[in-house]
Amino acid sequence: MRDMILNTNILPNPLLGLIRSPQMRVRETDKGIIIMPVESNTSLDTIKKARGMYTDGKLSVDKFLSEKHIEEAGR
Repeated sequence: MRDMILNTNILPNPLLGLIRSPQMRVRETDKGIIIMPVESNTSLDTIKKARGMYTDGKLSVDKFLSEKHIEEAGR
């Protein structure tokens, strides 16, 4: 089974109206294909969120390391 991401603009108009997403996931199964919209937040936004909880700039790396050092010393 194969799985791929395609742009929805390659679809004919009747199908284009059914998928309200700029991209679609096409999955090949043994019985045919499945076309699913790709949610916009599952792309780079998810990767950016996974890079760390403190990406809003409120906690610097130095402050985080200092807090971890204090935490480890207290154990």
